[in-house]
Amino acid sequence: MLDSTAASTLSLSPQAYASIVSYCQSQLPNEACGLLASSVTSPSSTLSDNVPLAVDVALPIANVHPEPRHAFTFDPQAWINAYYFMMRTNQSLIGYFHSHPTTAPIPSLSDAAGLPQGTDPVMLIVSFAATQPQLSAYRLLSSAQTWFTLTVAITPEAPIK
Repeated sequence: MLDSTAASTLSLSPQAYASIVSYCQSQLPNEACGLLASSVTSPSSTLSDNVPLAVDVALPIANVHPEPRHAFTFDPQAWINAYYFMMRTNQSLIGYFHSHPTTAPIPSLSDAAGLPQGTDPVMLIVSFAATQPQLSAYRLLSSAQTWFTLTVAITPEAPIK
């Protein structure tokens, strides 16, 4: 179920945006997946906080699903390595990204499978169904099994002083 009443924003740095789109394109025709990390946003931010979720790092993780054209499963060792990287660099896990090579960027029934239970994860979906990549973001409210639509914004570069 989708709900667009939440006014939250998923804000991507230009580097994170470029990294996500480039990695997802490189994995076509398979689905790609990875983690969204932040040095400025707390992972405990809730939908009611109405605070932008700022992603400054995207961490690609190999898709080891037996049918990678239609589903994704994070490689366990790559997941561990990415998590240790986040710990060493003071990053927080904000959410996950994956691609839909031929379908719209709308969560499928299987997209929530494998996500940590008891959390309200953010899911960024990159679709290559159109001529240009389309990005949509959602937050799964676990208690209601409802995907809330988030606004996706690319943050401008900070001026160099």
